[in-house]
Amino acid sequence: MVSYAKSIGLQVILKPMLNVSDGTWRAHINFFDHDVPCEPKWSDWFKAYTEFIVYYAKLAEESQSDMFVIGCEMVNTDRREQEWRDLIKEVRSHYSGPITYNCDKYQEDHVTWWDAVDVISSSAYYPIHTWDEQLPRIEKVVKEHNKPFFFCEAGCPSREGSKLLPNDWALKGQIDLSEQEDWYRNMFKHTSKEPWIQGFGLWDWKALLYPIDKAEHDTDYALYGKPAEKVVFDYYTSVEREAKSVS
Repeated sequence: MVSYAKSIGLQVILKPMLNVSDGTWRAHINFFDHDVPCEPKWSDWFKAYTEFIVYYAKLAEESQSDMFVIGCEMVNTDRREQEWRDLIKEVRSHYSGPITYNCDKYQEDHVTWWDAVDVISSSAYYPIHTWDEQLPRIEKVVKEHNKPFFFCEAGCPSREGSKLLPNDWALKGQIDLSEQEDWYRNMFKHTSKEPWIQGFGLWDWKALLYPIDKAEHDTDYALYGKPAEKVVFDYYTSVEREAKSVS
């Protein structure tokens, strides 16, 4: 898939994502701060996780992926600074391209090891009315570390109430395509004013698409066939047009 994407002129970010088998969100993976006998240990977990990530780091190098993401939204692991620094050092011995860590929303100013990665990134699941509050906070982190920044994930389901809680994939609500459309339009409106935001990983575009006539019944994050898809298309078309006019 990486080879095919690159053959048609796309750049590729390889992002292995860890999920828990019982459905627990990866942000809640946690152990005692200090290793103790007969209990699960951070040392064991990071040993296993490093093996997992290094496997994909080698694949990223082999496939000449343009960026590698070493982790996603693992909030309780973020405080384990030395383990992450050790993991990053190991990854760099196998992958020569830029690396980033995709921290969770609200966590941008809590990660203490941004200096060890090449790019800062986070998940932009912010309520529709909070961009003016969140962007200045994130900008301070970006300026402090003088690193490129992008939103590695950004998206909103198409159901009632989702634009106020876009991170809640289990939120109960009826189909409402306008919620997703409004959220995307508002996100682009605010982020387009900030030149330090260099891109988005839009969540999501399914590998197996539903029939387009089923789009109006889909309450998930998918964009295909929904009004939000046109918002995205129009935004990137305008960005491309502006870039050409500048050049």
